[in-house]
Amino acid sequence: LVLRLADFLRRTLKRGEETVTLKEEMDYIDNYIEIERARYQDRLKVEKHIDISMQTWQLDVPILILQPLVENAVRHGVAPFSDGGKISISVSLSGKHVAAIINNTLTTKNASPVENQLQGHGIAIKNVRERLFIVYDDKYRIKARQSGNSYRVELNFPATPPKQII
Repeated sequence: LVLRLADFLRRTLKRGEETVTLKEEMDYIDNYIEIERARYQDRLKVEKHIDISMQTWQLDVPILILQPLVENAVRHGVAPFSDGGKISISVSLSGKHVAAIINNTLTTKNASPVENQLQGHGIAIKNVRERLFIVYDDKYRIKARQSGNSYRVELNFPATPPKQII
């Protein structure tokens, strides 16, 4: 756990890096999930579906573009509920675009909130949207929706090198 935390912090705190490979972004997510599993134990269930080629795996993407969405799913879809929840992470290549879906589902339909949970300020999706616009102009799509006991964020951006973030 300490090694995962150290690796996560070291990668997060690197200065001057605007992009990482898609594989490195998924490594951030893996480290983050392992840290949260230590905290939430069996309340946090995670499924990953990665359907991309080795070439796509090496694609440069804006740093920390998917991890905040996974963090959001844990914070709002697992942490507040005594029974926890399940997070699904799906990444695939759809034509010339990377398609990523982060979905969190409550474990039970009648989940009861744990008291004294911090409320979010709704900035993760907004920040990701703004960063995608800076990098890809209007060639990206992000859609968030709630349906019953599930919350889903769909992200679609070009499978081409991003322009530099200034």
